[in-house]
Amino acid sequence: EALKLKSMPRGQFRIEGEARPRELKGPDVTLFQPIHLLVHEAHSQVHDRDMDRTADSCVAVFNAAQAIDDYPTLLAQLIRVAAEVMATNVIERALGQTEMSDAKLQTLQAALDRAAAHDGMHAAMRGERLFIVDFYTQLREGKISVTEGMGAPSADLRGRVFDLFPGIVLKNYPTELRLWNEMVRTAKLNDGERLAAFEDIRVKLPNPILPTGTYYIVGQAQGYCQDKARIRCTVVAVAAERYRLKHQR
Repeated sequence: EALKLKSMPRGQFRIEGEARPRELKGPDVTLFQPIHLLVHEAHSQVHDRDMDRTADSCVAVFNAAQAIDDYPTLLAQLIRVAAEVMATNVIERALGQTEMSDAKLQTLQAALDRAAAHDGMHAAMRGERLFIVDFYTQLREGKISVTEGMGAPSADLRGRVFDLFPGIVLKNYPTELRLWNEMVRTAKLNDGERLAAFEDIRVKLPNPILPTGTYYIVGQAQGYCQDKARIRCTVVAVAAERYRLKHQR
């Protein structure tokens, strides 16, 4: 059933228009269930030298990931790029062990080109900034506690202190909003400049670490850039293999 995704390149997750930022129910790790099935099947097909079905399974993975599109959360974009990297792992193994027909290589190259061309980091950073603004706004108005807003356990000492004295967290709002504005601008840069800019932002983060998870998000954004670079390398590898086959080298 999962293999049917190879013929479904235009699926898309829907965003509920009335949902508050912290209530968005978007792509989560359950998306990996069909993706893991397809990836394991593809590895098995490489072992059996069934390259046509290997290519089909990889295209199905790319199509499943593509359904995330520009969903405005960092988790969604990390899931998308992680799925794409899983498919590139299979492709790299297939290229190293056997040959594939030019038609299937062309199909894979088209899927890889779409994956490499898409950059969801700007949409993700804008969505996460909206989450931060909504969190601080509701906290300031007394509608939520710190632990409710961050989905953190309230039983530990740190959580209880934050809930009793929300001003400890609220005082970080101006600093954090400036950092998030900078991160949104950084997300529009190319990968080389983006990595360096995110590292500069990481250095600027206040100590102790902000309870909103901004430090973690900066690190994940850097990992996203590295994964996208790997996908582009696989595009080159497939193009080189097509050239090799065409010229019998």
